[in-house]
Amino acid sequence: MTNLTKTFCNKLHASHASMVDDKYSISLHDSIRDIEKNWTILAEGKDIFFCTDFLSCLEDFPASGIKPYYGLIKDSDETVGILYFQSKYVRLRENLRAPENETKSTLSKISAPIKQAMVRLINFQTIVCGNLLLTGKYGFYFKPTISRDEQFYIVIKAAQKLNEHLRHEGTSPGLMLIKDFFSVDIPVSGEYHKGFTKFKVQPKMILELKPEWKTFDDYLSDMKSKYRVRARKALQKASEITRKVFSSDQIAEHRATIHALYKNVSDQADFNAFVLHEHYFENLQIALGKIWCLLPIGKMIKWWLFSPV
Repeated sequence: MTNLTKTFCNKLHASHASMVDDKYSISLHDSIRDIEKNWTILAEGKDIFFCTDFLSCLEDFPASGIKPYYGLIKDSDETVGILYFQSKYVRLRENLRAPENETKSTLSKISAPIKQAMVRLINFQTIVCGNLLLTGKYGFYFKPTISRDEQFYIVIKAAQKLNEHLRHEGTSPGLMLIKDFFSVDIPVSGEYHKGFTKFKVQPKMILELKPEWKTFDDYLSDMKSKYRVRARKALQKASEITRKVFSSDQIAEHRATIHALYKNVSDQADFNAFVLHEHYFENLQIALGKIWCLLPIGKMIKWWLFSPV
């Protein structure tokens, strides 16, 4: 997956910018409920993470320091595009974590206090087009009649408009991030997207299913021998573990355990931009679907969300 980032100090240029500006209007909103009807016109039947129930959950139970904003793009009175932004103040001292059990050289030990002092000074406000909680293209969706170049131009214009609004409110964003999309989706023409820095993140994490995989055993049989042996051993050890679907009330009852398991994973990351709200998971279950929990002899060891697509 690819991301684009740039500072707001660079001006945008486009040969047909005035034409695009005259054709489309941009309105920004700070609550999905204010634009739910117009948003659903484009989002309904698309991706579940664009649905208003999910976005309302994020809005009502936000991750630490994240404020959402929504954009509607109209051609006359017709909604032709939707935008999802997040405003986030990044404090590197809080977001960076030193790996546990890391072997440090003498030079590293000497330079560590200097690095820590520098990290404490690096704080900045960011406008993100996309969702920091997810990997995927959840920043904007347009009708197919809008060209990819025009889409990026409109997104950047909307981000500038949001930047001006936040400055008026006393916040000074210095960075814009557009995430995540495949390299083939980057505009190939137009000058307005120039000045961005492109960088790639983790693999897409999409498993392509082969037609011959009719059952899970078919999938196991297609593995290399050593991985197949490991998988079968893991399945054998898990034979005593029970799987249970939790209701929102049960998630609330086990809220502390579920949040602690989430933190156990997130705290191991070298960089983490946020901490999820303690009540997020029970409300996520209401918005999206089922949360499965693994309980060996009554003790929860793992949970995951399952949602229809």
